[in-house]
Amino acid sequence: MRYSISKFIISILVLFIALAGLNVWLLKNVRVTYGPLRDSQASLFSLAGQMREWAQYLEEWRSLANQVQDLTSERDSLKGQVAQLDATQQENEFLRKALDIQKSLSESLVPGGIYAINMGPGSSTALINKGSNNRISKGDVVITPERVLVGEISEVYTNTAKVTLVNDPTFKISIRVMAGEVHGIAKGSLEEGMNLQLIVQTDQISEGDALVSSGDDFFPAGLIVGNIRHIEANETQLFKRVSIVPSFQGSNGSILIIHQ
Repeated sequence: MRYSISKFIISILVLFIALAGLNVWLLKNVRVTYGPLRDSQASLFSLAGQMREWAQYLEEWRSLANQVQDLTSERDSLKGQVAQLDATQQENEFLRKALDIQKSLSESLVPGGIYAINMGPGSSTALINKGSNNRISKGDVVITPERVLVGEISEVYTNTAKVTLVNDPTFKISIRVMAGEVHGIAKGSLEEGMNLQLIVQTDQISEGDALVSSGDDFFPAGLIVGNIRHIEANETQLFKRVSIVPSFQGSNGSILIIHQ
């Protein structure tokens, strides 16, 4: 019995000495790594001095962690400011392009009118009262006086021309979401209006967002195309499914033809 108690006491002493040695070794390495603190004058073998020195190191590490957190927050704030400036620059560039095109349009606009609309089983077209005698040519863009996109000239006759309307399945245009930086392709979809293509799942868009021509193709920038009707997101797919309500609703009336 006495032997077991003595063995237990010896084991406790050995463990205590091992822990003390480990503490001394750790403290030496910390001093080598971080350097002695300004007010660290405690003996390496003084328990109170060691505890005080550990507390000082911990306080310094806590201060460094707070500084890192502050720098991280400042970095994120600066990144947000840079992103906002970049978006503003893109917006200004887009508006400048649209204004430049608007100035040049005054010399290339031909007034006209729609007198017939044909909504066939697989097409959506209109006839206008201007043709080759009025210098109209295939590929010319048709808009309303309010700059709403109507379509493009697909066939030209002497005094008339056929217009492929925006909801025709063969009609495509590069667009830009006015509320952000998202670009895509709007394609005609007959009774459904139009579909917005190439919108990835991470693109930030909302129902009701206004869409205008981006100027990335042969259509002038800043023409009103429509508004987002519905968004269907599916994380298993690369692109979102987005439907559009075209601003042009297929009525007879005054138009303007833009010579390309």
